[in-house]
Amino acid sequence: MLALILIFVPEKDSFSQLPDQVDVIVCLSGGSGERLTQSISLYKQGYAQKILLTKTKFRDSRVNEYFKNWKQSFLVSEGVNSDDIIQTLGLVSSTYDEAVEVVSKFQTDSMKTAIIVSDNNHLRRVQYIFEKVSQDSISLYYFGADSIALDNEDYPMENTLYKMLELIKLSVYKIKYIGR
Repeated sequence: MLALILIFVPEKDSFSQLPDQVDVIVCLSGGSGERLTQSISLYKQGYAQKILLTKTKFRDSRVNEYFKNWKQSFLVSEGVNSDDIIQTLGLVSSTYDEAVEVVSKFQTDSMKTAIIVSDNNHLRRVQYIFEKVSQDSISLYYFGADSIALDNEDYPMENTLYKMLELIKLSVYKIKYIGR
């Protein structure tokens, strides 16, 4: 019982405590556009000269093809140089898979530092799993993007349910990946 209680105890986090510059800003897939806009803002503020976009694999290949380039097009339309955009392969279906693919990309491209951008509610799980996967081989910083869809006062139930779901997912991840 004590172990289950400890899973829910908040951990010390490093959210929003950013260095002057990193190798890349990692914009995780998902969300309602807030991750992209926050990544663009950090890029324009000079935190990094590159943005790494992660992609999720969908069952329908037509959906994969659509999502393949729309984020890159959006970044370019917002003033990000196309040469500054990196993408993962998109073979992922979970935050854990995303972390594995990003860390592999870091090793291939000799990157050592990153700001990981995700929703505020998702960051604790992101931090947990990325630090498990990277095993301190890279310096990671985390920055929360306000959730466009859920921070609206008109949807308090949805916001509460999303926060509860993230706590449940974090607990499952801690149990599932405890030995890794």
